[in-house]
Order: sequence, then structure tokens, then C-alpha cells
Amino acid sequence: MFDESPSEAWARRYGTEPPLLPDTKAFLNHRSVRSFNEEPIPRETIQGLVAAAQSASTSSNLQMFSLITVQDPERRARVAELCAEQKQVKTAAWFFVFCADHHRIRQAAAMHEHEPSGLPYVEMQLVATIDAALAAERMVCAAESLGIGACYIGAARNHPREMAEFLGLPTGV
Repeated sequence: MFDESPSEAWARRYGTEPPLLPDTKAFLNHRSVRSFNEEPIPRETIQGLVAAAQSASTSSNLQMFSLITVQDPERRARVAELCAEQKQVKTAAWFFVFCADHHRIRQAAAMHEHEPSGLPYVEMQLVATIDAALAAERMVCAAESLGIGACYIGAARNHPREMAEFLGLPTGV
């Protein structure tokens, strides 16, 4: 799948000879993969990919994201409906939803009898959104380093209320 050299990837993308770069193969060979083979991905591999996502940079060390996997075919079919019937939602070996998450911060604050007064600010929504995006990107980079293709599904944002209700997301996610 990712068999071109970094130099070939650079030349293909930019049409010039590459400058001296560190090993960038995992980054220059990135593609959105929308057709998947039938080979299962072992749970242990997924655990490593989730650990990579959880190890992503995060703003203010808040980890304001949550990761949900949808594996049941019937539930996945409903998610696909909400995502403009994109076939890769149904056919990927694993399907994940990365969510901006204020709920966990609220829970942590409540445990310590604090009011998370900053959460209503736009800045905090931006922090949570960026944290989710960084975690997703880290997982995709880790997957690609193993030869596993991935595709972001922006259409997961098409029907946010319906998606949140279907996934059973608490307020703030």
C-alpha cells in the first residue's frame, strides 16, 4: 500500500527533487484509504493504536477528547446513514469516532467540588476540538506506520444531535 520511497512521494506531490529530509515516508505516503481488504486487525494492534492516540499532544494537558468505536454491524449501518452512506464506514475493520469532550472535565471538577467555569468559552471548545484532531491524527500516523490505511469521515459531523443521541453521548461531548 505505501511502497513508494520518500523521494518518489515528494516528486509525485511537488514535482521536484526532494531536499535533504529526515525519514518522512510515513508522512509523505499518506493517502485517504476508502477501500479495505477483509483482513481483520487484531485487538492488540488496536490497543496500541489507541495508546498512540492517547499519547498525542494536548492543549493544557487536559486530554479533552473521547474515542468511541462502533463495531456492531447494525449500529455501524446507522452511523453510515448519518455519514452520508459512505461505504468505508461499513467496510473498515474498525470504526472510530473522535469527540471533543467537556463531560470528563466536568466530572473531574465535580469530584473535587470545583466549578469548571471556563468551559463555556469558545477557547475551551477549540481546545477540545484540537485535542480530538491531534489524537485522531496520531492514531492514523501510527496505523499507517503499520501499513494500515485509514480515512477521516468528516460527514460524522453532518447530523451532530442525531449522532450524539445514537451513540449515547453525555452532555458536553
